[in-house]
Amino acid sequence: MLSIDGGGIRGMIPALVLKHIESRLLSGRRIADCFDIIAGTSTGGLIALMLTVPNKERRPKYTAHEIAQIYEELGQEVFSQSLWQLIKSGDGWWGAKYSSHALENCLASYLGNACLKEVVTNVIVPAYEIELDKTFFFKSSRAKKEPAQDCLLRDLARATSAAPTYFSPASLIDGTGNRRLTLIDGGMGANNPSLAAAVYAMEIFGMDVDFFIVSIGTGTNYGAVTKNIAREDVEYAGIMGWAPKIISTLMHAVDDITNYEMHYVFNHNKQQHHYFRLQPVLESDHTYLDKADSDNLSALKRAADKVIRDNQTVIDEIVKTLNIRNN
Repeated sequence: MLSIDGGGIRGMIPALVLKHIESRLLSGRRIADCFDIIAGTSTGGLIALMLTVPNKERRPKYTAHEIAQIYEELGQEVFSQSLWQLIKSGDGWWGAKYSSHALENCLASYLGNACLKEVVTNVIVPAYEIELDKTFFFKSSRAKKEPAQDCLLRDLARATSAAPTYFSPASLIDGTGNRRLTLIDGGMGANNPSLAAAVYAMEIFGMDVDFFIVSIGTGTNYGAVTKNIAREDVEYAGIMGWAPKIISTLMHAVDDITNYEMHYVFNHNKQQHHYFRLQPVLESDHTYLDKADSDNLSALKRAADKVIRDNQTVIDEIVKTLNIRNN
């Protein structure tokens, strides 16, 4: 299984890590060829869907290298504000900070009219339904069997990435055309979707599963020199003081809890590890979800390079296992 965290523009990091891994696979192989399940939340959901959207030959439409390139362009288009949007939203204080039109146009361009039932390997992507107060897990295997579980990939990508205050909630119509869901970012409940992927694996393949889980994060501030939130920033803060930090803080908290649970279940006191987590440390200036300027993108690229260098032994094992599977 492959799991990709949410994190806005920081999705550049897992895109580059996957580019490196794919470059070392056997000739002609793609990331989607190597995993029974690919899970992704928010920005990770976009990557998961781009990895698995089919071309006319029913092969993965994009290489990981192409996705990394797309991601740089996507970020600069999506996280840009017109003067009118800046004024209308109060820079995100009383309206969605960014217009959803640029994001929707990009998703339509990259994902076209492909549906969830058509992806080239099993996919699971979460999004949170605000009117029903429930996390929905969109699963490709169910979409193939039940029309009500199917949807357009571009609509699902829009839904899982609808981060509150950044974008307006998404409307998603199911495959029957009879049900409309109002959805926001899947990171509200499963920003690190590896646990959801493990449960999904047991749904598909049964309880007696030989797990091999690669989980790629979009960066943590834990272990950094500069802090995302310092005590003095929020010691006497109310809504106004917490608001700029609360979304990323919630997502980091979900990431950390899930990582602890996954490590304990699949690695603790086991001779052979089954869960591999690749997560870079980011200084606070680079933890923003929407900072898509060239300096920040360069910093994210350096973070991706560092996590690859620092985890070379782990990545060697990942590549070896994936290549054995496909040999």
